[in-house]
Amino acid sequence: MITRAIGEAVLGDVIAACDPARRVAAALASPAIAARLAGRRRFAIAIGKAAVAMARGAGEIEAGLAVVPAGTPAALPARWRVMEGVHPVPDARSVAAGAALAAFMADRRADDVVLALISGGASALAEQPVVALDEFVAVVSAVMAAGASIHELNAVRGALSAIKAGQLALASPAPVVTLAVSDVIGDRLDVIGSGPTIGPWLTGGAAGGAGGAGDDGAAVRRRRAR
Repeated sequence: MITRAIGEAVLGDVIAACDPARRVAAALASPAIAARLAGRRRFAIAIGKAAVAMARGAGEIEAGLAVVPAGTPAALPARWRVMEGVHPVPDARSVAAGAALAAFMADRRADDVVLALISGGASALAEQPVVALDEFVAVVSAVMAAGASIHELNAVRGALSAIKAGQLALASPAPVVTLAVSDVIGDRLDVIGSGPTIGPWLTGGAAGGAGGAGDDGAAVRRRRAR
């Protein structure tokens, strides 16, 4: 017989195992990812609902920029700066955050490395539309209302954005290592947050996979809403 105490203990262990900070720290300790970071100045960005927790697991960095939902308590480690965006519909704060992220990436050197920590909500929290913001919101909302799949929706977002579909990674002279959390086992990495650092070269890659040209992808699984 499973008692309440046993059930609560198991639930506590599961929640602890899914903690974004813990999962990021574990991923960074893996030989494959550690080798990609070794010998380089480490910078970091974190975007999404789990951005603060993921930043806490990133370890020592030169500088970091986290974009979180408005009103989120943001007790970040040293050398992190925080900006607020809005979810699920981007506004001027999201656009400002997108511009800051693009500038942060462009300011890196080829011998640096950028750790990109992406989680649910990143699609709207940071944006740089290539059209007027109200037009961007209207088009994306119409596509969503028409019942488009997440992949079709992301195709539209990528076409109308200067930082989605891997374009944020392409803004960086430095290599980018991406860790992403998702609520869907096997989720494609380019789906999570509309893939700001995961471009078409990794289309078909799934949560749990790694690799790509221009950046490196990895996934840290967690029950978290997009």
